[in-house]
Order: sequence, then C-alpha cells, then structure tokens
Amino acid sequence: MTTPHYRRPNGQPGRTGGASDRGRSVGRRPGGPPPVTVVAGSRRGLTTLAAAIVVLVVGLVGALINIAFSGGLGAVFIVVFAIGCVAAATQVHTDDLFGVIVTPPLVYGLITVVIGLVHPSSGDPAKNTRDRIVNVGLELVLSAPALIVGFVLVVVIAVVRARRAKVARRMRERSAASSFDERARR
Repeated sequence: MTTPHYRRPNGQPGRTGGASDRGRSVGRRPGGPPPVTVVAGSRRGLTTLAAAIVVLVVGLVGALINIAFSGGLGAVFIVVFAIGCVAAATQVHTDDLFGVIVTPPLVYGLITVVIGLVHPSSGDPAKNTRDRIVNVGLELVLSAPALIVGFVLVVVIAVVRARRAKVARRMRERSAASSFDERARR
C-alpha cells in the first residue's frame, strides 16, 4: 500500500493530524518563528540580561537568607548562588552562552559590594571610606568560593551546550544538503 504524494509516512514533518504529531504545533512551518511563551518571550531561551537578572535575584535571596541566619555570607549563599548560575546557564539561548559565562563574576561582585557596605562581615559599621573599602574587600575574599563554584558550573554547562548546538547545527546542514541533492536528482 502506498501513501498519497501529499502525505509522508511515519509522522515525518509535513504530515498533520496523526498520532505522531501530538506535542508538536500543527500547521507551524519548520523554518518559522518559535511560538511565544510567557517567561522568555520565545522558546529560544533567556537573553543574557534575563539570565543575569535570574542570577542576581536568586543570589540576593541566598545572601539575605544567609545573613538572617548566620550574620554573613556562607554556605547557604554559595549553594543558592550556584543554583542561580546553573538555572541561568541551562535556560539561556545558545547564542548568548558567552554572556552567561561573564555573568557570575559581575553579579557576585555586585552582591558582595552591596552586602559589604550594608552588612559587613567584620561587624563594624564603616566610619570612613577606608573602613568601607576594607569591609567590601573582606566580603569579596570571604565569599569567593561562591564565585568559583558558580563560575565553574556555568563554564562547564556552557561548553557542553555550545558543543551540542554545534553538532545539531552540522546535522541540520547535512540533512538540508542531502534533501537538496535528492530533489536535484529528480
């Protein structure tokens, strides 16, 4: 039994309405724009700015929780900051992977400077500029493991995602080239 020329067997792209089409958007052209979602604006993923905001908000929440229970930045901040970094690195669009690699040091610096000025680890409120600089420097040094853990996780995730995207792009190009060659033979 043959299938009509306008239908492709086994649920391949181009066939609509079959059981194998569940979960895909019916009627959407393969090269068309991705459908809009509420969180990211598109299914492409987060932008670098949105990823930085995710890391900033999650990191600030971790810092506030840690300060409330222990008086300074510690283990809770490290874990929560790392979770924010991983969330950003896994959700950002593949074109923005370099931007998400730069994000953890910048956000870490911002959080620790603010915490160093508002709630210094030394316990002494800053009386002059020199004391404030010492408090900020102390905060940067004492909470450095958060930066190291977050940065390493983001770099590993970004490298893996970039490699997978490159392989997928090559496979799409080969598939397109082979289908073009097949059409040219007809």
